[in-house]
Amino acid sequence: MVAMSDKAQANVMMSFFKTGKGQYGEGDRFLGIRVPQTREVVKGVDHSISIGEIHELLVNEWHEIIRDSFEALRNRDTTESETADIDFDVFRVHIDVEYCFHDRR
Repeated sequence: MVAMSDKAQANVMMSFFKTGKGQYGEGDRFLGIRVPQTREVVKGVDHSISIGEIHELLVNEWHEIIRDSFEALRNRDTTESETADIDFDVFRVHIDVEYCFHDRR
């Protein structure tokens, strides 16, 4: 996904998400990849991606990869026992649930 980055679009996203010092998105980093493009990448991910792999994506430095870790989790075939093993506090630290599921309303 890093190879798809667009510096000009990343600057637009950083401005939109208020990533400057003291702003609500302070420190967030963007690759500049729009959601439709990232969703195409996620569609190509095997639905059997492990919870551990999703956790690794979640702690990535790039906003788009973090966002797509939730998309991968949502698309994944998860058993009830696996769901019990998910540390949702880790997920909550990184992203707001409303943001993650805003397109499902």
